[in-house]
Amino acid sequence: MPVEREIIVSSVIYKKNKQGISILLENNEKCWNLFFDSIDEEKRIEDKIKVISQQRSTINEIRLIADLGCLKYWFQNGKNLMHRRVYSFLFETPQTYNNDVESKSDKLKWFTPEESHELLPTKDSKLILDRALEKLKVTLN
Repeated sequence: MPVEREIIVSSVIYKKNKQGISILLENNEKCWNLFFDSIDEEKRIEDKIKVISQQRSTINEIRLIADLGCLKYWFQNGKNLMHRRVYSFLFETPQTYNNDVESKSDKLKWFTPEESHELLPTKDSKLILDRALEKLKVTLN
């Protein structure tokens, strides 16, 4: 049976503020979600997701904080077996940077961790967010 391979990268972008932290989500016409994209190869994944995240979030100044691990899936896709890997990373935008992304696009918005968790459409997106919040030592109410 032929095996197809797919590599997905995802990022959680956050900023610190007076209330704690905010998570940036993207509206992809269906729902609010983290940043996801496909890439061709596994080389230099951190650099690729940083560039993708900068472009899609319109924030030029982000800093890699942590590798959030890889989710691996095997499933049937027609007559082929599919192996999908989702690599996730946590990025911070500095408080000093003007990160008013909401005025640049109606597809981007900052949410509290609790709001983000409620809005995310899949258990895998929530798991990625949970990993990020654990790294940041943030607990949900």
